[in-house]
Amino acid sequence: MDTQSPTVQIWSTLALAALSLIPHHALRVTAVVICSLICLAHTSIVAIRRPARILAGSAAVLDGVEQAIAEAMCGSHRLVFLEESLELLRLRRALSLYRSSLLTTHPTRPLSWMAYIALWSQISRLMAAAQRISLGVQLRIETSRADAYAERINSSLTLLGPGQPERAAIATV
Repeated sequence: MDTQSPTVQIWSTLALAALSLIPHHALRVTAVVICSLICLAHTSIVAIRRPARILAGSAAVLDGVEQAIAEAMCGSHRLVFLEESLELLRLRRALSLYRSSLLTTHPTRPLSWMAYIALWSQISRLMAAAQRISLGVQLRIETSRADAYAERINSSLTLLGPGQPERAAIATV
């Protein structure tokens, strides 16, 4: 009993018929290798870089940024990270809209290639924006830590008293 679907049988028959039309054996093998590479590249692109997988990765990045903002808000007042929080909410909204557009595609009529590429590029831009926000939050956290360290150094120097020029130079570095 044959387990292949009729469409697979038709495509394989057409491919073998097209290969039989190539007269030279070396060209036939070259054509098979090139077609195999194209199919492998297509499969890897569809499987690895498909929008649903990119959406899952960007959701993980947004969760990490949200957690970093929440931890940083505990140490300082909330207005410092208000811009990043607002941008994070905008990205979460866009992420939700992209996810809903993927969910509303009909299973028998998937996205066209143009719509697929447009959605892929939009999600990639969302991922880049999420990483940019993550970097900005991390930079702001490190800047606040450096300021806190400098403040602690200065307070320690004032306790030591004046006349410590070499230690004062260390604090300004």
